[in-house]
Amino acid sequence: MKKVFSVSGLPIPRFVSLEHEETNLRVGPGLQYPIRLIYKKQGLPVEVILEYGHWRKIRDYEGDEGWIYKTLLSGKRTALVMGENLVDAYTRNFVKTPGKARVSMRVEPLSLVDIKSCNGSVCYIGVSNLLGWIERKSLWGVYESENFD
Repeated sequence: MKKVFSVSGLPIPRFVSLEHEETNLRVGPGLQYPIRLIYKKQGLPVEVILEYGHWRKIRDYEGDEGWIYKTLLSGKRTALVMGENLVDAYTRNFVKTPGKARVSMRVEPLSLVDIKSCNGSVCYIGVSNLLGWIERKSLWGVYESENFD
């Protein structure tokens, strides 16, 4: 990743999520710019790719880019499950304990999940009241080498 200037001092690029149920994506960094599209999903993960004052240029999972005011974004980590088929999540970190991991749930493509932590090739996720470990490569909203608790 190349280093990009950050007004906030936070890393760029970085993943965040949408704070509200409805969020406008604008073509430029200001209210005078037209709305490009309206997101209607609270918690949707987006990638901050640039900062300008209080505005953040973001990219979504489909590759759409535009500007969102910073208070409409949250630091809460979420992800979308990617692929064309159901994805298994496991009761235990199946990389560390392969024989003891059982399937805890099957998650549909484009399901929104909360990310609790990521380590190595897996992330610990939550969906409703269910928890499980899932392969990082199945998620859009975390970087390949990003580890956190």
